[in-house]
Amino acid sequence: MKRLLVIAICVLVAALGAACEDGGGDVENTMKDWLVAYNAGDYEKCLTYMTDYGNHDTAISALEYMKGSLGDLTLINVGDVKIQDSTATATFTLKDGSGEEGPETIQFKKENGSWKMYGAWQ
Repeated sequence: MKRLLVIAICVLVAALGAACEDGGGDVENTMKDWLVAYNAGDYEKCLTYMTDYGNHDTAISALEYMKGSLGDLTLINVGDVKIQDSTATATFTLKDGSGEEGPETIQFKKENGSWKMYGAWQ
């Protein structure tokens, strides 16, 4: 995974956190819905799929920076989805606008019946 992707994700995660329903498929749908909003440049919508992202303006700026650095993101593969009570982790293989691809492990937690992304991408 290229260094810029790792840096951008660290910046994003420092400010951020995505929503869905129940179960592993819904964690996957949360990520897919977040990607649609991200690729469309609808960062306000992105935040509806996230939690614990800190300052709103900082989170929006981090998403803008990430988009400017990486371009659109494409979901290549969904790996392990592990759910335990109200938390989950899932591994997604993503490809950025330059064609670089690699796995990202994303944390989720359930809030008000919906799965939301939070914490650091690893």
